[in-house]
Amino acid sequence: MKKREISFFDLKKGCWGHRMCGLLFSAVLLLAACGRENISGGAALTGEEAPSGAAREREWVYVPEVFAVKDERADYARMQPVGDTFFYVSLGEEMVDSPREICGYSLDSGEWTSVPIDWSAGEADWEVGSRFFAQDQSLYMIANVYPSSGPMERFLCRFDPEGHCLFSENITEQTGSGVYPGGLTVDSRGNVYLFLDNGEALLYSGDGDYHGSVRYASPEDQTPVRIVDLCEGADGKLYVCVSRESVNGMGDSAAVRFTLEKIDFENGRLSKVAEDLPDVRGICAAQEPYDLLLYDDRAVYGYRLNAPDGEGGAVGEELFAWMDSDINGYCVTNLYRLEDGRLCATVEDWINDDRAIVRLERTKAEEVPQREELVLATVNGGSDLAAMAVKFNRGSSRFRLLVRKYESLTDLYNAILAREPVDLIDLSGLPVRRLLAQGFFEDQTPYIERSERLSPSDFVDGLLEVYTFDGVLAGIPSEFSIHTVIGDAAKLENKAGLSLEELLELTDRYPGVKPFDGVTREEMLEYLMIFNEDRFIDWGTGDCHFDSELFQKVLEYIGTLP
Repeated sequence: MKKREISFFDLKKGCWGHRMCGLLFSAVLLLAACGRENISGGAALTGEEAPSGAAREREWVYVPEVFAVKDERADYARMQPVGDTFFYVSLGEEMVDSPREICGYSLDSGEWTSVPIDWSAGEADWEVGSRFFAQDQSLYMIANVYPSSGPMERFLCRFDPEGHCLFSENITEQTGSGVYPGGLTVDSRGNVYLFLDNGEALLYSGDGDYHGSVRYASPEDQTPVRIVDLCEGADGKLYVCVSRESVNGMGDSAAVRFTLEKIDFENGRLSKVAEDLPDVRGICAAQEPYDLLLYDDRAVYGYRLNAPDGEGGAVGEELFAWMDSDINGYCVTNLYRLEDGRLCATVEDWINDDRAIVRLERTKAEEVPQREELVLATVNGGSDLAAMAVKFNRGSSRFRLLVRKYESLTDLYNAILAREPVDLIDLSGLPVRRLLAQGFFEDQTPYIERSERLSPSDFVDGLLEVYTFDGVLAGIPSEFSIHTVIGDAAKLENKAGLSLEELLELTDRYPGVKPFDGVTREEMLEYLMIFNEDRFIDWGTGDCHFDSELFQKVLEYIGTLP
């Protein structure tokens, strides 16, 4: 587990045109700042207000409204809207002795309802598989049934909104054995599509009658082919986004290609619509002028099937970035267009306790209250920083934190030289001592000392000293972790810790014994470099020592790992 530390970038003399004071980021992370005298733990006075990046550059913004269902079993990953209500089958239904319920949450009224699924497989155990809610609020579901004797059987079932079974058809013969049903969907005409992991899509009428099948992958395919997402287009056809891995001459995965394909239910045909979609996580129904919406971890794009590249074709036109709507794009599970035309995203982030439905209101940018934009620069940050920014932005009416990711340290340096506005910087993986020597960091000691909510005594003894160089506190840690290794005391000779040389000596003494379970070459090399980088790099002079005898021994040991 790597530490993640955040520190203010140096803003001495207002050199980047941004001026601000102390802010309290949640309950644990203080963001200290540049030269203001009225420092406090809450939001303090700032310089001139500036419009956010989204409001400054776009005609329209998508204003979020966040809903959290007060149900621990809420399944945000597979919720579906029908009208203003989001329906789901309660989590935990995979356990045969758990209650199986159809639940609904109304965005307009806040009302939550639940009814039990009334279906019995006799004395056999059964579990809920793939499911889909049709526009009449009925539930289509795959049930896996485990008789007391004999193989598992699979049923296609339909339930009315009260949970009563309308039909259940045994489809074991059509699905076959050893095949896993993935996505299940129903179009606006009531046609049912069941996608199997062997590359076949089974077609059923709304009453459960088998209508045939189409294939989206060939049995001869040597690389994985999977359904990324699917949705119904304005023409009533079902569009499917398919990813296919390609391999190089060595048989290794080289690239992933995304195609858009359309299923003609009546004629049982599947045809390619677009060959080169961008790398996306999902697709969604759209309104004019777009045929579909595409989305990835960063943004949502309008897509027109017949438009040339650069005009909304294969590249698409960006509608909005997730972060501009206070959404962590890494954790979006689905994007929907509601009946009234508004967009709605479901988010499921268990780690950061962000599980919600977010309804988006398309609004003129000038009608949205402006917030001052603060830029957090990072080289190594990912979804955790996005989650932090989302939490901050949802709780602040005055400031917006924007995470700006740079591909390399060189890119970050170039941004600094180009005087791009930067207010904070993620210290993870950065040469802090070298940057400090160049005067990049503001001393953050005064912000802790004068904060109303944090003081030096709130930190574990010695923790702030770790981030203090030549009397300057470069960063304020939000958390810390201690890495330990437990081993045979006799073999470790009761040592409290091991140096790199001692670790290598032990591996020589006990050949074939793995000091760490399940660690790959790549992971072990990364760990050894993280904790021993000063053994091979002189950060003061920039000299490297990767031709040393010690590093050669490291490589020899790494070569013994899987």
